Amino acid sequence: YGTIAKACEVAGVPRSEHYRWLKGKRYAARFVEAEEQSIQALETEARRRALAGTERPLLYKGKEVGHTRTFSDPLMMFLLKAKRPEVYRDRGLPARTELPDTSASSSDAGLLTRISSATLEKALAEITDA
Repeated sequence: YGTIAKACEVAGVPRSEHYRWLKGKRYAARFVEAEEQSIQALETEARRRALAGTERPLLYKGKEVGHTRTFSDPLMMFLLKAKRPEVYRDRGLPARTELPDTSASSSDAGLLTRISSATLEKALAEITDA
């Protein structure tokens, strides 16, 4: 069913029972499998809507006069980002940058500020260029 609440409702058990059962290895493993199946069903439907589209009625003066097929560009982009994040990631911000360890001495605080400023300036330049 895709949600714990709906699955528990259909099974006639309280949600708290599901969380208690998760402590058992066998149930937890089967739950992971069920969750993966649910995610794959969502991915399949997203792909269908993006590639095959959805048929919608064409109305004229309140009457149905035909049909049109609409496609979902946002779903297509989500699919591309999921499969090739290195190519389709949002360009508004730079890729993750490792920051230095801030637990070092207080003399390193100035270095962290300079690095952070440089990172921010670089990000601003990339945004401006985009």
